Parts: sequence; structure tokens; C-alpha cells
Amino acid sequence: RDARPEWAFVLGSGLGAFADALEDAAVVPYAEVPGLPASKVQGHAGRFVAGSLGGVRVLVAQGRVHLYE
Repeated sequence: RDARPEWAFVLGSGLGAFADALEDAAVVPYAEVPGLPASKVQGHAGRFVAGSLGGVRVLVAQGRVHLYE
């Protein structure tokens, strides 16, 4: 099965709950991705979530890393 996402989103403040709606979700914290820093801003989950929404494969970045981190 092709697991590549059809859509990708970067979720900003207040949109993190979108990732909770994904079905069959797989979660990878940013800190587990080599070369990618962990998000330290309160309220930013700092993780990738892959799953499906309405049968569409989606990848979301739940919380982003800011340049000042």
C-alpha cells in the first residue's frame, strides 16, 4: 500500500487538535528525527502525525520549531 500523504499541513497555535481527528495515526516526535530540533514553545506538541481523514492520507506537523529556539 502506498503510504505517502496526499496532503501535508503545518499546524499553528490553536490548531493542534486537528491531528487528534486523524484515523490510524502514527506519531513521531521531532526530537526523534535526526537533525531536527525539538520544539520548546509551550502548547506546541513538536511532533509529526500521519494518518487519514475521510480516506485521504495526511501528514501534519503538530507545532513548529521557531527560529529563535
